[in-house]
Amino acid sequence: MAEKKTHAATAREPEITTPLTTLHTCHESIDKVAHRSGRLIEKICAYPVVAHLIRAAERFSDRMGSQFGAAITYFPFFS
Repeated sequence: MAEKKTHAATAREPEITTPLTTLHTCHESIDKVAHRSGRLIEKICAYPVVAHLIRAAERFSDRMGSQFGAAITYFPFFS
């Protein structure tokens, strides 16, 4: 029999990225700030709404959304 996999609509696993904690400098205070910042960013990105906004912004920039928006604005205005 085929097994059905059930997924909750809002339960998404956050993408695992390279954390900022791998940054090592000669200054201990800078290392601590980088480590804390990395943890804070990971906690903020774990929220589904924030993760969605980040993915939307990345997709917009990957597909040259700003140039498309500029073209849509430019041509009707000057034609």
